[in-house]
Amino acid sequence: MFTGTSTSLPLSEQENRTHEYRNDLWGYAVHTQSDTCISFINTFYHQVLRYGAERRIILQAADADANCVLACALAAAYMLTQQDGKQKNHSADFYLNAANCNLDRATRYERLVLAAVTAWVKGHTREVLDFHFQIVAEFPRDLVSLKRGQVLCFYMGKQEEMLQLALQALPANKESPFIYGMLAFALIEAGGRMNEAEVAARRGLTIDSDDVWSQHALCHVLQHECRYKEALALMAGCSHTWNSCCSFLYTHNWWHTALCELEQGEKGFLGRVLEIYDNHIWVSNDQADCSQDCLNALGLLLRLDVQGHHNVVDARIASMEKCLLNEVTWHQEWLQDLLLVWGLARGGHGPHAKRLLQSLNARVEEMDSDQQKPLQPALTLAKALYEYGVGNFDAVCHLLGRDSRSDKYKAIGASGEQVDVFVDLWCDVFLRTSKPLLVVEVAEHRASERSGVPFNWHILEKAYAAAGQSEKAAIAASRASVLNTA
Repeated sequence: MFTGTSTSLPLSEQENRTHEYRNDLWGYAVHTQSDTCISFINTFYHQVLRYGAERRIILQAADADANCVLACALAAAYMLTQQDGKQKNHSADFYLNAANCNLDRATRYERLVLAAVTAWVKGHTREVLDFHFQIVAEFPRDLVSLKRGQVLCFYMGKQEEMLQLALQALPANKESPFIYGMLAFALIEAGGRMNEAEVAARRGLTIDSDDVWSQHALCHVLQHECRYKEALALMAGCSHTWNSCCSFLYTHNWWHTALCELEQGEKGFLGRVLEIYDNHIWVSNDQADCSQDCLNALGLLLRLDVQGHHNVVDARIASMEKCLLNEVTWHQEWLQDLLLVWGLARGGHGPHAKRLLQSLNARVEEMDSDQQKPLQPALTLAKALYEYGVGNFDAVCHLLGRDSRSDKYKAIGASGEQVDVFVDLWCDVFLRTSKPLLVVEVAEHRASERSGVPFNWHILEKAYAAAGQSEKAAIAASRASVLNTA
């Protein structure tokens, strides 16, 4: 926890130095005399909360006042998210050094933000998260620190703590749309509390219909509950608001839209899915942002492959070759690394896929035992995805074993929707290797839990048929047919 000394001053001295401070968007005091600096900081806040494409504006805040601890701390945090590892570390250190040179007049708020960023630079993730809990406790209107803390929880597989942060900040932010999107997504991930999540997301959209994270959370709920027409109407009505988003959220919201079309499975669905993919997810190597669009593109292509649409996957994997072979995309996100292993193997780049696997193993070996343990299932899955990509289905079965659960992969920093495909993949390989009885139980549960997904019934039909249960197979086929022609 932060134990820095208080910046409290005698009243007379505070009055003499009032002109040296400005309040930021949250109303918290920041040591700067530059209105321009504060304006850029506030714009940066909006960019973060709206997933905007202009977050580098925080560097202009640091330029406007190089002595502002908050501006420099936030600039360092921004640089940590950039692609080039050598450059980002140098730049982050540059801004951190500038911040540390001006601590004497920084407020406690600024010091806490700086402490969190410093721990992040050092790779002390648990300490970073503790600082964010402290910031939200003492300065609950700081929704950017809340967002950063939630993102960290997500990538650490700590969904309950993601929810705790949102609930801690809620009382101070009841009039803000942003809190409700963050609360809704945490409710979804922390325990599938879909009814509460829907209420929260709709509350956010009532305050601001353009809040992209509330839109995203509501789509999650509608999609999970197979309310596809509602979900597609929602996304069609708000897709224009994504044009100013960063590349990741733009393609991710279109990924959700494509997934609704794919899961709904109505007549002509494949054409609509591919239209979304080709126009909004992976337009071309030249136009795509390899670091951010790659995850959504490969995530959709893997689903299409598992569902048997191999020809369209062949062509689109080939069109991603330039990105797949670009090692700058490695180790930005665990889920993306896993999908890259599959994409490289599926695209005929086995040596590159194996090198990425080796690199993933090396990364985990460098961690302490507490960090290694939750990532072991991810390493096994990465190996299985390589074998799936090259068509070695017996090896996939051997690696994955009889445990089909996807929740053991949450430590890779992925939503329930994103890891769900691995259950379909499990069913696919066990059917391919003539083990239908193992699939029947899993497929029955999936068809019962989400009865509005025709592909769930298709899998169940195949499992019943392979197990010699023809009457049950016919019933499952009928259910799938009704949904496909709805």
